[in-house]
Amino acid sequence: MSENTYHVQLTCPSCGKKSTYTMKTLIDTGEDPEAERNLFNGSLFQYTCPFCHAVQDISYSCMYHDQARKVLIGYADNEKDEAEMALNLNGSYHRDELDQVLKEWSSSCTKRLVTSISDLQEKVLIFHFNLDDRIIEIAKYLLMMIAEEQAQEFTALFFNHGEEGYSFAAVKTDGEMAEIPFSKENYLLLARKCGQLLLDEKGLTIDQSWAGAFLKKTDAA
Repeated sequence: MSENTYHVQLTCPSCGKKSTYTMKTLIDTGEDPEAERNLFNGSLFQYTCPFCHAVQDISYSCMYHDQARKVLIGYADNEKDEAEMALNLNGSYHRDELDQVLKEWSSSCTKRLVTSISDLQEKVLIFHFNLDDRIIEIAKYLLMMIAEEQAQEFTALFFNHGEEGYSFAAVKTDGEMAEIPFSKENYLLLARKCGQLLLDEKGLTIDQSWAGAFLKKTDAA
């Protein structure tokens, strides 16, 4: 979909020279099989100066579509785009051919809306392992509660997967990182406990705030 590819002029902060950067508002793994790997290694949202090779992090709103796993994630880096993406993902906004494609995808995909690149990376990783991100967010909320009871303070938790299995990367208030194991058995236990209660949960924004509200509403904690 070339109409969703834009070329913008960027000035390198290191050498001051201008060059063209190609920005994609629709990242489709069916058309770009390297998209997932580039998202995880950070290069998807990076600009490399062709003159001095300095690397600059950039951010722009886009849609991420995983054709194989039937997942559609909107990443909005401003409030205006967030509101418009919510309409797009709900299939209630039509403007051009892209919106029509999104409307068709929205009827068959799991849809999510995020507002940071780290959240986009986490969502893609969760769906990569065919897990339910709602269960992961509930686990994160419960772990935050346990940490608070133990006088530990984490500013964020991010799902991770390594050689030892699932885990959470915990960001401490001083900026240091810690790893919290999260077994597949714990995931399955939460899935069994909350599975029926989640049938009617169709929200776009699934995060720890959502998990807290869900647990209070269902008394499933």
